[in-house]
Amino acid sequence: MKILITGTAGFIGSHLVEKLLSLGHAVIGVDNFHEFYSLDIKIKNVLESTNKIEYLDEILSEDSKEKKINSLLQKVNSNEYFL
Repeated sequence: MKILITGTAGFIGSHLVEKLLSLGHAVIGVDNFHEFYSLDIKIKNVLESTNKIEYLDEILSEDSKEKKINSLLQKVNSNEYFL
């Protein structure tokens, strides 16, 4: 089943994504990466929920928000998860 989830980079959303992916569902994730919450924590949440945490240091080393998010998109986009 394909499931759309908003707030996928947040605490609850990222854990929901992790569970649904583990059950074999395809997830379409949406998050606006609002500056109220730490961008670095949201990036970590996304990488953990998609089992790609090994890219954390590489992504966080980028020097701007836009570069971090673009790098994150390149690492996690697949047939099962989109931001």
